[in-house]
Amino acid sequence: MSKKFSIDQARTFNAEVDIPTLSGKAMKVPFTFKALDRVELAKVYEGWNSYLKELKLKEDTTMVEIVDIEVELQTKQILDLVEGWGFDDEFTEDNVKKLATKLLGSTEAIVAAHNKAYAKLKEGN
Repeated sequence: MSKKFSIDQARTFNAEVDIPTLSGKAMKVPFTFKALDRVELAKVYEGWNSYLKELKLKEDTTMVEIVDIEVELQTKQILDLVEGWGFDDEFTEDNVKKLATKLLGSTEAIVAAHNKAYAKLKEGN
């Protein structure tokens, strides 16, 4: 008898992310990512692009304002892709914002880890 497989996959997957720290040593943190299909993933990226397009930075926009905008986008990116994490801090919007504010490069590492899982799927096909 052949083994049966479902086209529908789990709605989440787990992966460790190397989160950069000020010491220069990355800490491995387990994350539970949302498993998005191609259309859902396209909508997520489209939302990020729309957010950036809607910004109308003035010539006198301050560095603090730019950082606030960046942190807001990065918070959205993490919330769009992640369902849980292995930090001692609870996975909440406030703590996601704290992560984006305090651990520079963490959002890029998280998005890259999510993308890496999808790249592996493409390699297999």
